[in-house]
Amino acid sequence: MSKSETTTLPWPSGLDAGAQSLKHLEGFRILASDGLVGKVYDFFFNDQSWMVHYLVADTGHWLPGRKVLLPTPMLIGPNLTERSFAVSLTREQVKTSPDVDTDMPVSRLRELELQAHYDWPFHWGCVDGWVGPVPPAPAIEPPIPKIAEDSGKVHLRSIREMTGYKVEAEDGLVGTIDDFVAEEKNWVLRRLVLMTSHELSGRRVAVSPPDFVGEISWSHHSVKLLTTLATIRNLPDYMPAAGCTRP
Repeated sequence: MSKSETTTLPWPSGLDAGAQSLKHLEGFRILASDGLVGKVYDFFFNDQSWMVHYLVADTGHWLPGRKVLLPTPMLIGPNLTERSFAVSLTREQVKTSPDVDTDMPVSRLRELELQAHYDWPFHWGCVDGWVGPVPPAPAIEPPIPKIAEDSGKVHLRSIREMTGYKVEAEDGLVGTIDDFVAEEKNWVLRRLVLMTSHELSGRRVAVSPPDFVGEISWSHHSVKLLTTLATIRNLPDYMPAAGCTRP
């Protein structure tokens, strides 16, 4: 396919057209209310709720050497034709955001700092069937000391870092992580796409993270599944929906 040809992102089988392959969003331009701030470099998701909390922007020549986290509820898009995202922030808000080491998992304390900077008075959760950012309930919010005690816990993880992680079933090696698929509406991860080993025919298959993922090891670069090789072997090939092409 030539670069001049129009392309669209592949929609995963069995999902609404609003689901996105996060790997194929890398490189999209990010537009603040007053100009370009950079390009999509990565995404961070919560490994308990399986929600994507932040887009990681590579600011390029504008802020050399910096990557910043932008809350997904503030994203507008993506615009597949223009290969871009709009974000309801100014360039100054992005420029003065807290420094975060995007090569490591993000702690709860760092996330609180980001939420305070962006003046985002919400937490991620589930209310009346809605999974996404919801207003806090001050009467039941934990006191400051409790937050401080929990500040070292890590639940935000990098999509870019985890792509390529070894995947193991209960009885052997499955393969590696190939991609993540999230819904546009609420940024919930619906599919973990795996590239299976030669012993499993070297196919791309997809599983539901909440149902299948048991443990993520940052130090060992691995994911353990709550299933067997036989289950993975019987999964259908993961294919884009008919009529769609890859970028």
